[in-house]
Amino acid sequence: MGKVSLDEGSTNKTGEHAIIHMDGTPPQSLRGEPPMSKRPITVVPASEDKKLHEASRIRFDKVFSIEHNVRVKEVGKISPDSMAWFCQYWRNEAIAAANAVAPRSGGHV
Repeated sequence: MGKVSLDEGSTNKTGEHAIIHMDGTPPQSLRGEPPMSKRPITVVPASEDKKLHEASRIRFDKVFSIEHNVRVKEVGKISPDSMAWFCQYWRNEAIAAANAVAPRSGGHV
């Protein structure tokens, strides 16, 4: 999870991102951040001490591989109320990516 760049000329598109926040903490847009088309995703924390930064965003258009030897920490799980949106957003971006690389029908190879 990273930040949507607010720099001028950034190639990041807010349509590919959603705010991600902990249950009990309201989602917050950053000053100057364009409106996002996706609903915020809520995380149920694994424990009371787990937090997400207010600038946390989830990016649906790119898969990030994590090597098996990289240490990770459990932060929490997507809330049941957000799970359908999470899955739909991921599915939409996966289909868009597949369509972008699929051979066009009727064309010459």
